[in-house]
Amino acid sequence: MGLGLVHERLGHYDTALTHLRHALAIVQRIDDRDIEGYALSNLGRAQCYPGHYQQACDDLHRALTLARETSTRDLEGHALCGLGLVHERLRGYDTALTYFRQALDLARETSTRDLEGHALCGLGDVARMRGNPAEAVDLHDHALAISEETGDVYGQSEAHLGLAADHRALGEPDIARKHDQLAKQHQWHAGDSAVLG
Repeated sequence: MGLGLVHERLGHYDTALTHLRHALAIVQRIDDRDIEGYALSNLGRAQCYPGHYQQACDDLHRALTLARETSTRDLEGHALCGLGLVHERLRGYDTALTYFRQALDLARETSTRDLEGHALCGLGDVARMRGNPAEAVDLHDHALAISEETGDVYGQSEAHLGLAADHRALGEPDIARKHDQLAKQHQWHAGDSAVLG
């Protein structure tokens, strides 16, 4: 799955999908339901970016089912965030909020800080899309603080991208450019950490 994650984080979605599908096929042959759930969650999220929303939803729902069957709370939270992302992309903002809030509640209940940051980013993106960029800045700032605290460079990139979009929506292009540049720096480091992690 590592190569798939690296390519996803670098924006090479076709290559990411090839690697993630291959990883899923291998995991299904060895019949490890926990790892299968993570493979499905990663594949679902990666399918969202090029717009394969139905397949993304199907894979993420399968991951969520496996997470609940195996009581794998971290996977459950990441599948919920993935479903929030799909519905945000489809402009189903109420449904997206529900999934992101469930992920945030689970993250706080289990003290899973990186998940908390990702859920806050999702909530921030939805706030901006609903016309509340100031609220989005607060949510993305909180997510950035968490990702810096935990050393989650992918989360830092995600938060900076959100802040860039928020500040563009607020008519602050200079601040937006700064966050875009920081996001790009973190994206490269996130690729490195996916290889090493």
